[in-house]
Amino acid sequence: MNINAMERTQRAYPIQSAKAVRHLRESAKESQSSFALSLSSSAKEFQIAKNATAAVPEIRSELVASISERIKSGTYNVSAKDVAEKIVG
Repeated sequence: MNINAMERTQRAYPIQSAKAVRHLRESAKESQSSFALSLSSSAKEFQIAKNATAAVPEIRSELVASISERIKSGTYNVSAKDVAEKIVG
């Protein structure tokens, strides 16, 4: 294995990346005035839903604390019928 060749290869990538970035910036400047973006109504609705769910915590702490306390005290019971209905839908 030739490690020196690998180092030279790795040094070449930043140069190519800088050239690519420069090229993208130049082409963006040229096409900036003709660029337009439009979103479909479903995309807008998806964005609204995504923002709404991001605001809700993933774990409902109050519910978890309540159930944990009921489990510890031995008063947490789930009926088999309720579980079956949730599974079947």
